[in-house]
Amino acid sequence: MKYNEVFSTVRLQELNILYAGWSECAPGHRYKIRRDFLLIHYIYNGKGSAIIEGTVYHLKRGDCFIYLPGQEEDYFADKNKPWSYAWLAISGKAVSDICDILQIGKGNQVLIGSFRPDLKSLFFQLIDVIQTGKTGNEIKQCALCFSILSELSFPGTGRMIKKKTNNFEKIKKKEEIKKVISYIRENLDKRLSVAILCSLTGFNRVYFSKVFKRETGESALEYILHERMKRAKLLLLTTDHKITAIGTMTGYSDYFGFARCFKKFCGETPSDYRKRMTVRQLRQ
Repeated sequence: MKYNEVFSTVRLQELNILYAGWSECAPGHRYKIRRDFLLIHYIYNGKGSAIIEGTVYHLKRGDCFIYLPGQEEDYFADKNKPWSYAWLAISGKAVSDICDILQIGKGNQVLIGSFRPDLKSLFFQLIDVIQTGKTGNEIKQCALCFSILSELSFPGTGRMIKKKTNNFEKIKKKEEIKKVISYIRENLDKRLSVAILCSLTGFNRVYFSKVFKRETGESALEYILHERMKRAKLLLLTTDHKITAIGTMTGYSDYFGFARCFKKFCGETPSDYRKRMTVRQLRQ
């Protein structure tokens, strides 16, 4: 088995290039570990298999497989025609945005394509640039890193293989979204964001948004708004709380922001709504 791995010192505000390398694996060679960063593999020769979230993907020259931060990595070379591949490891806040752009998420981490000499070349150029260790080559490292990422997102690169969903996974998704909905309803007075809701499920942002909309018919932000307005209407009708207080109880820090949002959603101000509904109740 031959391999070369080089470590980068590029540490930007939101992106770190950790290391890159290549390996010509021995027949049946297996690697299994869990790490807290995004790891991209590009196969430039031979065959092998990658296990991702319990699903085995049989891969060949030209394919790409990706492990998300925190996922268990488990992959092994074919016994008859072992693979050779190059890899790139990155971390930082920008990884989430990169996954969104490339549409990478759980069950969506294998790119099937034909062999691309230019993509292999980019990996090896990055390895060479890191290995030279010259002062000031950090910009070139970044350029090559983003060139690799842009090639993976290029429409002609290949097609992403999506994991088939079984009934257990469907039920699990529904349960996760129910948990998020309960959290939203119990915390309407607090700051709510897609990032906070994602953290409750372990899904990445793109995958969470897709599942949430499929289960509720609305985006997460639309659902939060509707729940806040429903709660505001109920409080306006059933309590004597001041409108400012009701705004605070539904997640708005100032009266004007609450009133503006309420009018946009309901077609009238909170005070007009309260007056109109009070008159209607008296007439009944």
